[in-house]
Amino acid sequence: MCHGAFALSENRDVLGIRGLEVQCVVGVYPRERDTLQPLTVDVELVLDTQAAAESGKLSRSLDYDAVARQVEAVLVGCRFRLLETAAHALCSLLLAPPAPGERRASARSVAIKLQKPEALAGRAVAGLTVQRDASWLAVARASAPFGAVEVLLDTREAGVYRLVIDAGRQARLPSLPRGAGAAFSLSDGLSLDSRGFRARSLERLDGNRPHVVQNTSRGARTLLLVTCQQQRVLEGVQAERRTAG
Repeated sequence: MCHGAFALSENRDVLGIRGLEVQCVVGVYPRERDTLQPLTVDVELVLDTQAAAESGKLSRSLDYDAVARQVEAVLVGCRFRLLETAAHALCSLLLAPPAPGERRASARSVAIKLQKPEALAGRAVAGLTVQRDASWLAVARASAPFGAVEVLLDTREAGVYRLVIDAGRQARLPSLPRGAGAAFSLSDGLSLDSRGFRARSLERLDGNRPHVVQNTSRGARTLLLVTCQQQRVLEGVQAERRTAG
């Protein structure tokens, strides 16, 4: 163990991802609402990596590939109008504690930098940086027939939810218009519409038809749901609760 004489009172290690480019719909102008454009993302996550260093286990730290894929899932899953909303959605997800089925550490704080290289037609690069710590996040939790829904973000523009599905149960996802949502598996043991849906898998929810997620494992598993039609998610949970009752 490497403990120096001038050790910090709290370990503060930073995991960073820089220059992640995501093709997505983002912007308020009519020309931006139906056209993909590049968004460049920088992420900094503060955590304590000592347990990972001493154990050699990635599950005691944060996997940057998993972080990058979750960032992509949020940005392609919703047609954000404002960078501010997109950044807050990412902060909410990355600061949330590990969900059932996830094996990772928790982040103490996060900094998200979003840049739109094409926004100013080459004259300059527009961007936004948002920094938050874990005390900022408040996760609401609602019971559901399949388990529970954790509300990470719920605004007029976007919703980010974690659906915690109990062993052997299934959840019906809402019917959404094309381009209005995406599902991302945070853990193994799930199937989507009777197809295997492994951890880190992304599925765009197109076609105005409902989808069914099944937990085939022996423990609770978690699905990330991102949508621009967030009210439909909560309405769907309430409808399932009435049916089950």
